[in-house]
Formats: sequence, C-alpha cells, structure tokens
Amino acid sequence: MQKFKNLVICSLILMIFFSFAGCNRHKVEDNTTSSQVEETQTDEVTDMVVEDTTSKPIDEYTVDDVISAAINNANGIENYDLNVDVYSDMTFLGFPIVYTVTTTGTGFANPMKIMTNSTVIVRNVSRTDITSYMEESGGTTYVYSKTNNGNWTTTENQNASSTLGLLTLCLSSIKGTDMSDDDVNGVSAYKIQGTIDPASIEQIVTQMGLAKSLAGGNTNLDLSGIYDGLGDMGLTLWIEKDTFYAFKYTMDMSEISSRILQKMKEAGVSMNGMALGSVGIKTYNITGSLSNINNAQDFDIPSEARQ
Repeated sequence: MQKFKNLVICSLILMIFFSFAGCNRHKVEDNTTSSQVEETQTDEVTDMVVEDTTSKPIDEYTVDDVISAAINNANGIENYDLNVDVYSDMTFLGFPIVYTVTTTGTGFANPMKIMTNSTVIVRNVSRTDITSYMEESGGTTYVYSKTNNGNWTTTENQNASSTLGLLTLCLSSIKGTDMSDDDVNGVSAYKIQGTIDPASIEQIVTQMGLAKSLAGGNTNLDLSGIYDGLGDMGLTLWIEKDTFYAFKYTMDMSEISSRILQKMKEAGVSMNGMALGSVGIKTYNITGSLSNINNAQDFDIPSEARQ
C-alpha cells in the first residue's frame, strides 16, 4: 500500500502542474485602442469588455461572444488564489480504491510562480500532506515539493515555455456548447457545457508533458495509437459576467489517463520502482477554480526548497 501511496503522490504533483502551470501566461493580442473603442460604439465583444462590466441578461450575448471575451481577458489576470479537487476511482491488486485530493494555493503570472498545499486521502487507508512551489526560469518550470514535512525534491518540465494555459486552451477548443445562467458562491456566471475533441486532448497532453511526467521523465514512451478512437472529453466552464474571466472548470480525464497508464504498462515503465500492472484507473475527474483574481497575496519561495 505504501507503493500505491507513492503513485498517488506522483500523480498529485503532476495534476497540480497540469491544472494550473502557466494558467494565464498565454497572451491574446488585442489591437483595438481605447480611443478606437470610444469612437466605434459597436456591439463587438472587445467594446463590451472595455466599456461595460455590468452583468447583462444572457440573451444579449452568444456563446461565441462570451468565449471570445474570456480569451481576450485572460491576459488581464496577473495573480489569483486557486483550488483544485480531484476524485478518482482506482484499483490496486484488483481491489477498488478511492482517492481524493484537495489543493489550495496562490499563483502569479509574470513571472510565473505557484505555491500549493495539498491533502491526499486514500479512503480508509492513508492521508498525505504535500507542499509544493513552482517557478519558471529559462523556459523550464521547476517544481519543488515535500511530503509530510520531509525533504524537498525538485523536478522540472521543459515544455512550460510553450504552454498555452489550460483555461485558454479549453476556451479555444470547447465545442457542442450549451450556455446557461448560474450562480457560484454568489458570483453571477455564464455556465458553458461542451466537449473537447481528441486533437485538443493531444495538445494538452503534449504541451503539458503529461505522458513524460507520468513516465518519470522517460522520453521514449511510445504513444502511437493512443488517440485512435478516443472519445471527446466532457468539459464545463464558468465565466464571470462582470469581468468575463474564466474562473472555474470541470473535466473528465478518465479515458486518456487510462490509455497513458496502459502504454506505460506495455512499455514496462515503472514509477518509483513500482510495476504498474497492479494499478488501474476507472475515473479521473478534476474541478479547478480561481478566486481573488488580481488580489492574491504575494509570497516568496523558501531558499531551502530550491536546494
């Protein structure tokens, strides 16, 4: 069971990076000047975002209007508090295992740095507390972490410099959308439900280095055919009406996570010396949210974490 805990911890560190690393580093260009906006009183989304931050009836804007505004406004998010919840049904040696992860933290966009505190609970088995810091330097994202007040460890990901940011990628890729009004803890929001197709899922996996991270840095893992016949991934986004910031998402990563795990098994890849034949993933669902946007408290990464 200790080996299973090690797998869970590695998955958690990956999940945190996957969910929020570079979350708002992608800048969408807006060539419209403020004077142009004042002179052209049109119904374009750019004008709406600049001139009117008042909550409006949902029927005034289409789904495309709201998504375009959210993409355009992503470059206005400089810092935030975050919360990520994971729920996964897994199997170990054929027995069902449920684990949940609750992560809170704070992120800054320029320069990119994130701190998180996480609690991993393998139901009726164990609890693990993890502290992590992430920062970008020279195109590489470094992740410093320790479990249960143990020693600091460092991992890195070379793909961070080209990361679009999960929310922006999701906004750009979502299809088959349905939009409705919603209230999230007192925040009036547009709720957009849809799916992401396999091509966009492949972008996520590639740009975030998902397979490489799971394989412990193994760059030779053969993922050929992994997207063949892959179904669309369910996705729900929430966009605040007053600011048009995308601030919450839920997604179902079950199928692609299972396929990557299967490829690792076929290649004989182990994690922390543990053979993966005894591990299975049935469901893997992520819910992430941002709060205190542009009002988060700054922090320093401890010098001992970088050692």
